[in-house]
Amino acid sequence: MGICAAAFDAGVWVCGGVWVHVEAGEGVKEYSHIKPFLLIAASVALFTLFSITPRSEFYLQSFNYFGLFAIYFLWYRKLQHVKFGLLVASLILTRLPFFFHLPQLSDDFYRFLWDGLLLTEGINPFGAVPTDMDLTLFGKKEFAERLLAGMNSAGYGSVYPPLHQAVFWIGAKLSGGSLLGGVNAMRAVIVLAEAGMAAYFLRFSGLKNAGFIMAAYLLNPLVVVEGVGNAHMEALMVPLLAVGLHMLISQKTLKGSLLFAGSVLVKLTPLLLAPMLFFRKEGSNRWLMAATVVVAVAIAFLPFAPWYLFSGVDGSFGLYFQSFEFNASVYYLLREAFTPIVGYNPIAVLGPVLAGITVLVLLWIALRAGQLDFYTAALYSYVAYYLLATTVHPWYLIPVVYLSLAAKRPVWLVWSFTVWFSYSHYLEQVGPKWGWLVLEYGILAMAILVDSRRWFGRRRLQG
Repeated sequence: MGICAAAFDAGVWVCGGVWVHVEAGEGVKEYSHIKPFLLIAASVALFTLFSITPRSEFYLQSFNYFGLFAIYFLWYRKLQHVKFGLLVASLILTRLPFFFHLPQLSDDFYRFLWDGLLLTEGINPFGAVPTDMDLTLFGKKEFAERLLAGMNSAGYGSVYPPLHQAVFWIGAKLSGGSLLGGVNAMRAVIVLAEAGMAAYFLRFSGLKNAGFIMAAYLLNPLVVVEGVGNAHMEALMVPLLAVGLHMLISQKTLKGSLLFAGSVLVKLTPLLLAPMLFFRKEGSNRWLMAATVVVAVAIAFLPFAPWYLFSGVDGSFGLYFQSFEFNASVYYLLREAFTPIVGYNPIAVLGPVLAGITVLVLLWIALRAGQLDFYTAALYSYVAYYLLATTVHPWYLIPVVYLSLAAKRPVWLVWSFTVWFSYSHYLEQVGPKWGWLVLEYGILAMAILVDSRRWFGRRRLQG
């Protein structure tokens, strides 16, 4: 249909499922007459349509998303020279349409505001199961009823770390009893974090390609839609992680460790990088980093004591690894292979087994610390985790977008395009739609194959 996803570094793009080779610079010359403000205007129009179209309209939403990625591809190479003013304008304008509407693709915001409401009421969200709560005790009873009615997984306690909870508290505190008001308060926190990240890298990092990385990350459609659009806090975690990693590389161990701890306190997935970071640091800096992260995380959890309230968290995490499944790759293949043999869904076994394999892969990456570029090792740590996971929601890939750019391996940006097909799970009866999943991972696999062939080709020429 003329909508394209690019395996950028491989010089290849996908158009309606057809692979077309593009020499470096060709696309730039062909589309050089397109003014940046026209691309921004087109993006804003599509983001506006996105913000008002419900998830049930999968094909219309798909048209919007493909269109956004077509624009992203046209603009991608031009981002090498994007100016700060244009980046700020793009950051604001692409996110602004979502502030007028509730998230359309996810209902997680009900849980976010619920946890925030508990905090405003002086109730510890850890160990508090929503369906067990007496709503007559709430000062905002009607607001609590609306949140409970819209919530998914209301029979389980909260699993969100303290800094994540702090954003929920801000949302509930500033909501005024309005769902949109609460969501917008959380969205504002995300935008401020993104702006802070951009300011840091452009003014203080000293990186020659900082402007390109920031523009390519902040204008990626997945980052916009799943971040500000759906209020998922991976978009808050990445700025903390990105700045923290840069500071650790720059030997600013204490500041970098505090920011890394902050990213862990938003989402736990940065812990995937802990083995790699530990083995890359040397001497006293290694132990300073480890101690700083451990102490900072422990202090952040102190306000949520007593610890017995965390007993429900174990059950929620167990549910994640042994019950939840969505948009998996390796797990789905194994499930389909073993189900006919054992006669039931083996997720209770496969989930923990794959988690164990992931740990071994992360240790292997960490032990190869001297053989891999820092950001490449970080990228592969995340990629390995998600390829072996039983659940891969689209917003989980937001850190992969950033790390692929920082590692100069933009082929993985293709996944930020194809992961959209996972929303086909909600077509008709909820569950995997195999045709769409094959398309998602098939396109990704082809992009990786082409990129790998070109990479090995360059190595042979250099050798």
